[in-house]
Amino acid sequence: MIQTTSKAAGTDIVLARMEAHDHEEVLFCHDRATGLKAIIAIHDTTLGPALGGTRMWPYAQKAKR
Repeated sequence: MIQTTSKAAGTDIVLARMEAHDHEEVLFCHDRATGLKAIIAIHDTTLGPALGGTRMWPYAQKAKR
């Protein structure tokens, strides 16, 4: 896990990774009722909305900071 000292630094890291991996959009989601925490990364919508698949990585526990 990357440690940051401010929200601005965290934002810079997210934007740099988006650029490095050529993401068009990254969404961070949290559902309190279920405890779900998710990140959705969209690579390219040039040809319109996709009907592609989903890859999921379940983690045994939240990373320690």
